[in-house]
Amino acid sequence: MTISLLLAIPAALVLCLAAGVIFFFVGRASAARQYQGREVRLVRLEKKGSMDQAARLRVMKRKVGVLYLDGLPFAGPGEVGRLYEAGLKHAAKGGWDRALKAWAEASAKAEGSEKAALEFLCGGCHLLRRRTDRAKRAFELALRLAARAEDKAGIASCRFALGEMTVSTEPALAEEHFTESVRLWQGLGDAADEARGLSRLAELARREGDTERALRFHRQALSACEESKDAVGAALQYAGMGDIMSAAGEQDKARAAYEDGLQLAREAKDRRAEVRMLSSIGRIHLVQAGFKRALDTFGRVLKLHRELGDQSGQAFALLQLAYAHQGLGQADVALEFFERALSQARKVGDRRLEAGCLAGIAVGRAAHGNYERATELLEQAVGLAREARADADLSSLLSSLGQVLLKRRKLGEAEHQMREALAIAEQGGDRTEVMRRKVELAGALRLQGQTEEALVMLEGSGVLQDSAPESELRARANHEAGLNHLAAGDAERAVAELTRAVAIRRKLKTELELGRTLVGLGLAEKSRRNLDAALRTMEDGLKLLNKAGTRADEAWALRRIGGVNELRGNPQAAKDNLLRALELSQEVGDGRGEGSSLVRLGRLCAAHGEVEEARGYLEQAARVYVRIGAEADARDVSQALRRLPRPGTGVRFVDDSE
Repeated sequence: MTISLLLAIPAALVLCLAAGVIFFFVGRASAARQYQGREVRLVRLEKKGSMDQAARLRVMKRKVGVLYLDGLPFAGPGEVGRLYEAGLKHAAKGGWDRALKAWAEASAKAEGSEKAALEFLCGGCHLLRRRTDRAKRAFELALRLAARAEDKAGIASCRFALGEMTVSTEPALAEEHFTESVRLWQGLGDAADEARGLSRLAELARREGDTERALRFHRQALSACEESKDAVGAALQYAGMGDIMSAAGEQDKARAAYEDGLQLAREAKDRRAEVRMLSSIGRIHLVQAGFKRALDTFGRVLKLHRELGDQSGQAFALLQLAYAHQGLGQADVALEFFERALSQARKVGDRRLEAGCLAGIAVGRAAHGNYERATELLEQAVGLAREARADADLSSLLSSLGQVLLKRRKLGEAEHQMREALAIAEQGGDRTEVMRRKVELAGALRLQGQTEEALVMLEGSGVLQDSAPESELRARANHEAGLNHLAAGDAERAVAELTRAVAIRRKLKTELELGRTLVGLGLAEKSRRNLDAALRTMEDGLKLLNKAGTRADEAWALRRIGGVNELRGNPQAAKDNLLRALELSQEVGDGRGEGSSLVRLGRLCAAHGEVEEARGYLEQAARVYVRIGAEADARDVSQALRRLPRPGTGVRFVDDSE
């Protein structure tokens, strides 16, 4: 510690420090324990004495992750103290460049750990002004100064800051920094900062796909929070564990973790922590298609954000309410909430939320078959994410844009967007996101007939390895691998992969996704000519899709079941399936599904000699495709009409519109 700090601390602590000299003669081990005890007490004193000033620097703490003030709050009336206070006043008003100038001047006059703390603050200013290279150099200088002064608290804080800066570019180095900071904070008895470091280690492990290790770090952090009686910190550790479980598809376990966190947040009367937990619980309801429960939960989230005066939070809650109404099939109400959320996001200038709202509206447009408008909205969202430098959002939005372009049969453009999404995820270093993007890209490659490249990508991602956890991502990979094998003509391997996906999704209780996979498995059985097994499996999937209330998916399944019934020699059952699919598609305004159902009805009628009825269905399909701007599909139907056979010729039409 510096001389100015020792002059400012209470006399009782000075006596305590002096007493340590006497105990030196008891023995080296005893002296070490006494010295460590003095360090612990001194660190606690510094933290208590600097609480007011730390509160004024909360923006910097949020950005850097930790604050290191050393003895600066006790620096006294000297030049260093005066310049520190001047910088503090500028910082409290967001004047980071002016604060930087004052603190740099103070650093030139300071020594020891005070100088290290001032350089740390200079690094924080550079970081807030997005001068990352200069910030890193300042933190590295602060680390050297703290090490020279043998200031463990300073070393720990500097290493933590450097870890934050290297998470994306050098994760191994970041882990080294965080591990050392945790070790030092443990020795100093600083449980709160120890928990913070452990949380970062958990995040690194999660990004590497090591969920067990990530959960272990969160549990250690939870113990540290309990030791320091930090209920809010403990609640956030439960939230971290819930996030990991949710990403792995274990939604029930995740919800239990969030509920434990919610109880702690309410006991601590911390409404921000409470709203964090409720939002996570609401997200689980959305994932599990519990849309009415989601409405109730996000209604409470909206109320809390209003009480807190958090306008961005209100926009977020409105966005989630829109998704819940969309899930219930209330398209008009959902659109109203999307537009309210969008207006609120624009009002507060939150570009990330604005992008999220546009993406939500795009999902609604795509569900109604208006893929052109969905494309426009997603392109706007991508532009906003680029402006906000929100790489994780950008990767997800580009992938969504690719999915919509696939529906428009713009396969090359879709692949381009998805490859960029993958490249961004790889730059971010989050292994789980990289695997997710690879699975999505594999779907685009499959539709272009590039099944070999898709399968090599899936197998090389690591998500299909036997050692990989049975997560929802693993199920998605098995599902996509199965469809690729089916497209490549290998029905046996397709059945094997899809059966694995079914087993995982049964275990995870993700009924909507399970329903889709069962229909896919039925298609594989159909390819093997096991028509009875195909029909039985598809109907099981249809029941789950009906239960989930996703009418567009239900219509999609009915079209596939109709194909199986036709092959089984039951054209009337096939027609009934297709008519019901048509009704559902019209009900939800899914133009693409409506057109596909009509084409299949036309093909079925033509194949059985019902030429005029076939003509009626095909003409109706052509009008639908023109209405939704699906020009290529409209041309295909026009050609089919020209080739319409005379009664009894039995010519078949092939529908590749989905």
